[in-house]
Amino acid sequence: MTVDFSRRAIERLEKHNFQNEYKHLIYDGAGHSLGIPYVYCNQGKKKETAYASLDSWKKTIDFYSRSANTTDYLN
Repeated sequence: MTVDFSRRAIERLEKHNFQNEYKHLIYDGAGHSLGIPYVYCNQGKKKETAYASLDSWKKTIDFYSRSANTTDYLN
């Protein structure tokens, strides 16, 4: 259910040519709530959730790093 809502949000962003970066990450077998890697989570399959947490955390940090090093918001 949540994936469907997220997909609809992405479709809406695309339909309206949203200019800022966005991305919806989906990890098969992972729980709904992904958090900081190596922190206990009781949702989804353990191995898949662990991978999703680590991968999404890296991508989040990368996004924040790129966002902090830009002046695009001034335009």
